[in-house]
Amino acid sequence: MADLPALDLEGLWRGPWPEASDPAPDLRRLGARERAHLLACVAEWTYACPVPAIQIGGELLLRALAEALEGEPIGRALGIEPPAGLTLRRAALLRERDELLHRARAARPEWRTASARRAATLIHAALDRYRANVWPRERGREAAPAAEPAASFWRICRLEAGGGPKAVGSERIAQIFELADGPTARPEQLDLL
Repeated sequence: MADLPALDLEGLWRGPWPEASDPAPDLRRLGARERAHLLACVAEWTYACPVPAIQIGGELLLRALAEALEGEPIGRALGIEPPAGLTLRRAALLRERDELLHRARAARPEWRTASARRAATLIHAALDRYRANVWPRERGREAAPAAEPAASFWRICRLEAGGGPKAVGSERIAQIFELADGPTARPEQLDLL
């Protein structure tokens, strides 16, 4: 059997850069090859940018396109769709929930100065009370209350009601806080008699 010629993978989607006078393409009518070509042009242009953060974005996109040509789904190649199935939407909602928990923790000195585990226990109990007593009355509000931690609790409940992640258990909340606190844990706050 004769050797087959090597497949020029880059030639499948690389082409000349669009000229400034070229008409804007209709994205709805572009096939995968043409879309990849446009993304490659954007990636090469940003990679040539003198701003390092933008260069990194161009490099990320160029590498993702190369991995996609090897069969990797583009979302995974970009790192926005991990193999475990966590979608970009779910990751964004988890991050928002975690930020709201951190904001609630910062609202009260006794939560802010407590260890991650103690703060998680206190916040989980306060959030459960809010869910049971306040949220049923305030779920129809257009905006969150002004004061913290009620504002963060309202936003967490709204996230949950919209299908977002639940703030489940003090153990998970403690893990979220421990990740942010780093290796130096806060000293346990002693309960005064």
